[in-house]
Amino acid sequence: MKKTLLIVAVAGLASAAAADSYSHNFNVSWPASPGTGGTGVHNFVLPNVVSIDRIEFELAHTWGNDLRILITGPDGADYRPMDRSASTSGTGNFDLGLVAGSGALANIALYTFIQAGPTQWIAPASPTGTYNAHTWSGGSYSAGGWTVEVIDAIGGDGGAVGNFTIHYTVPTPGALALLGMGGLVAARRRRA
Repeated sequence: MKKTLLIVAVAGLASAAAADSYSHNFNVSWPASPGTGGTGVHNFVLPNVVSIDRIEFELAHTWGNDLRILITGPDGADYRPMDRSASTSGTGNFDLGLVAGSGALANIALYTFIQAGPTQWIAPASPTGTYNAHTWSGGSYSAGGWTVEVIDAIGGDGGAVGNFTIHYTVPTPGALALLGMGGLVAARRRRA
């Protein structure tokens, strides 16, 4: 009975994972005039990842529907919290981080994207909060290079991007070592 409990306990530890995050300050802004739009790109490296849990951006824009945010993993899988290219005309505008109804940039506001958020974008102004990501790739990823792009696809409106944070889960190496030790203990007990 003790052997069974030990093996079950060690197996439970082996499946443990730890939360981690990576942050970068884009510190990018686009003036409304001359209104040429713009792009911010950042490359970064993550360890082995079990899952992407949530993605956060500090955003402000006078026409949020112009923005496209792409995050690409080492195997080519992508996350698109916002995707202007997938929007159709007539979807309406939503202001991000603006003084409600004024069209004036206020403070950059924090927007969180998850696989199944509680709400979609709200026109005419989307308050800080948690939203559905446009597309979300599931699964785990080997260690490697990632890229995040924030694209203001259409000129004529002002905007800014502050901090970007990706929250993810990594496998716990110590748990795998304990599983190996548990196997040794079980094999040793059988010989005795």
